[in-house]
Amino acid sequence: MKNAVKTKNILDKSKYLITDKVYDNFVSIHKNLGFIEITPQHWQGETLEAALKYLGVNDEKGTKIKSPIEEIIIYKSHIEHLINDNDSYRKKHLNRAIRTIQEPNLIIKKDVYNNYVKLFIDNNDKIKAHLQIVKIKADGNFYVTNFKLTKQQFRKNILEGEIIYDLSSMSSTKVPT
Repeated sequence: MKNAVKTKNILDKSKYLITDKVYDNFVSIHKNLGFIEITPQHWQGETLEAALKYLGVNDEKGTKIKSPIEEIIIYKSHIEHLINDNDSYRKKHLNRAIRTIQEPNLIIKKDVYNNYVKLFIDNNDKIKAHLQIVKIKADGNFYVTNFKLTKQQFRKNILEGEIIYDLSSMSSTKVPT
């Protein structure tokens, strides 16, 4: 992945709006540029304590994770909901959440959130891509949503939000039309 330049500029979203298939356009552009990452292995830990140790989280100092536009500090309180003992779905996607912060495909500012979006593809190289959003409020609080967005939800986010980071705009490769 290329290093991104920090920007506060609102980026052009018209390339995703060429047709009404906004999600498909997004996937196609990023796939053609080689910007879809193989889905990371599921996190194998079981407890909140194991997650804190894995991430190096100290409750007083937290741990810093660098994104292309900001540095996120994750505290114990920010990941407690992610590692709920009864929620294996959230637990196993910890690695995916961290990769989404580190190297997103898009960051969409919507309301008070920066929505981090990253595409993943399975190990069989199937076209099926996964989408995950990591939300970081303006005050730095960290929230993770561990669900796949529908194409309609993704389209709504693109239409209503402002793209403040787009990995495909960092490439000198021509975007297909």
